[in-house]
Formats: sequence, structure tokens, C-alpha cells
Amino acid sequence: MKKITLLLFFILNFLIFSAYAIELDLTEKKVGNYSLPLIDFHGFIGQTYAKSTDNNFLADTQDGTFDFREMGLNMSMDISNNLRFGTQVFARKMGTIGDDKITLDYSYFDYNFTNWLAIDAGRMKMAHGLYNETRDVDALRTYIFLPGVYFDFARDTLIGIDGAGINGNIGLGFLGNVNYQARGGTMVLPDDGGVAKFFSGTGMMEVDNFDAESNGSQNYSLVWNTPLKGLRFGSTLITGEFDINGTRTGAFGDIPGDPILVNYHSMEISVYSIEYTWENLVLSSEYMELDADMTFPAPIPEMKQAMGGYYFGASYRLNELFELGILYSIYYPDREDKDGDNNVARGMPDYSAWLKDWGFSVRYDINEYLILKLEHHIMNGTAMMFAQDNPEGTIEDWDMTAAKLSFTF
Repeated sequence: MKKITLLLFFILNFLIFSAYAIELDLTEKKVGNYSLPLIDFHGFIGQTYAKSTDNNFLADTQDGTFDFREMGLNMSMDISNNLRFGTQVFARKMGTIGDDKITLDYSYFDYNFTNWLAIDAGRMKMAHGLYNETRDVDALRTYIFLPGVYFDFARDTLIGIDGAGINGNIGLGFLGNVNYQARGGTMVLPDDGGVAKFFSGTGMMEVDNFDAESNGSQNYSLVWNTPLKGLRFGSTLITGEFDINGTRTGAFGDIPGDPILVNYHSMEISVYSIEYTWENLVLSSEYMELDADMTFPAPIPEMKQAMGGYYFGASYRLNELFELGILYSIYYPDREDKDGDNNVARGMPDYSAWLKDWGFSVRYDINEYLILKLEHHIMNGTAMMFAQDNPEGTIEDWDMTAAKLSFTF
């Protein structure tokens, strides 16, 4: 009851502030000869209802659930002609992930020397594919759920990096131009976040005892805006290493005494992207690979992780009110075992080695601030689902329908 009361209080204040901010005059003011900086406030709140036929997807979707929602409030200001500040607070619930806890998404300063060089520092947005940095802006996409390459359950880790970096845009003459980013620091790994649920869901850790610490991370991004209008290519890379403390369970059994230490190292998440926009049509495709090594205490040998996935998507704006989208996504937790033979050897169904998803979306812009989305997914496989959400087992072929109402200002 206390959590529900706090959530309703947050939503009420959010809507009151939003209504006020829409009418608020935030133009530049002067005090004497000094110009106060222009401040931009924006925010969003989205509520999703999801119902699946057979399996639970990150929440109790078989019975139908409203346990998918997110809300955020962000502010940015130009402190000077060269210095800019931005910050966002965020809360979400995705089944048992997030639990409406208010967190700091990002908060950083960006100093622009020239078009091709700027430095930033603080908690910065992480570049992962073309859309990670704008994943919360419902107005910029057709779909409710992002494809598997974006690890929706791990948003709290992939959204930001604490550190510093450089970014800019380099002109290439008749070849177009390139946007680049290079950052270093540490990743954010909440003890009760999506990464914790991932390790628990794969039978490797007791999530109640999960504790992780980042030992360093780097983030790189290149986006080539080609001479052909609307065509761009992108490549992003996230590297990192972190230590995990927890109680070993599952296939290895429990070990009494102190929690074990797992070193998750040599991690690389690569995404290669292409997007083409022609009038009201947007075509996109991205390919992702995640490679990492996991070192356990003896006698457990080192384990390697080799995830992979890709998708093809198309969206078309029919008119000012309606937009249609179609998406085909494939995700493999082990791209070297796409048939699931290794899972069968461990007593698991072969279809737990993949998730193949056809998604169909309809978007209706009610007005400037309200958006309604309807979406249906035809699924084969259960790779993106967790054991704790499906204690009675899973079914290979299943469907899920979702509806989302979002308010953005």
C-alpha cells in the first residue's frame, strides 16, 4: 500500500508539473546585464498492459498485467554558448524489475569547443545501437517493446556510464559527415536490476545475494550520415569488466559459507546498424553480438558467453494520426548453439536457445501530448524469458498482445 501511495503521489505531482510546464514561459531572462540560462523541462509517463497466451514475459503476462510502466522528468540548460547541462530522473516497473524506484538516469555537463570536438563528464547516456539514447521518447518510435538487441530488461545498466568522454561531428565533404563518441568510466549495476534478474534467471546466482561492482567500462560510437538523404550507418561498442558476489545455485548446486566471487570480464557488446528514411517510410536493421568470459572459483572452469541477435523493422506514417510498424527480431543467448543442442544436454528444451518474434504495431497520436499504441507479437522460443517468471515451464509457440498509453511533454 505504501508503494502504491508513493507511486500515485509521484504521478499526480508529475501531471500537475507537466500541465504547468506546458504553459511555462522558459525564454531567456535578464538580470541587469546578465542573461539567465534558458531551461528546458520535458517529461513522460507511459503505462502498458500486456497479455500472453502461454508464457510469462518478464511479468505475469499470462493473466494479463499492468506491470509495465515508466516515467521520467528531464531538464537541460545552456549555461553559456559552449557549456550545456542535462539531467533526468526515471522510474519504471517491468515485472519485478525497477519496482517504481526513482533513480538518476543521467546528469552531465557538455562543453563544446567546436563542431568536431566537445567534452562531457558525469553520468552520460550510453551509445548502444541507433536508438538507446532516445529509447524513452515514445514519440520517436512506433513500437512498444524494443527488439532483443536492446536488452529491454537491462535498461538500468545500458542507459548510462559514469565518467568522461569526447564527442563531435566531422564533415567528410561530398561523403557526408560522421558523429562520434568515445567515453570511459564505470557502468551502473543495481543489485535489484535487470542484470541481477538475468543471472538469477539463468540459474547462476541467488538474486537476493547479488552484488556487482564495475571495474571499468568504455563506450564508442560512430554514425555515418551518408550523402544519400535519409541513409545512415552506425556502429557502437561497449566494453567492460565487473565482479559479481552471490550464492551459487542451479546446475552447480549451493555452496555453504561465504558468497562466491565471479569475474565477468572481456565483455564486448557490438552493434552494427543501418537506417533509411524516405518521406513517411523508415526502414531499419541492426545486428548485435555480446562476448564475455566468466571466471568462477575452482573447480568450475571458465565459461564463455556469446550472445547474438538481429532484427528488421519498417514503419510508415499514414497521416497525422496513424502510424504502422512491423518488426522481425531474432535473439540467441548462445549464437554458437542456435539449435539448442547444448540446452537439451542440460535437460532444458531446445527452444530455450532462441526467441523469434514477429511484431505488428499501430500507433495513434491522440493529440500533441498523448499517444496510444497497440501491438501483437507472434513468438517462437523462450530465450528472453526467466525461470523465476515461469516456474511451471514454458511453451515453444506463444503470442502476446500489448496496449500502451503515454503522455509526453
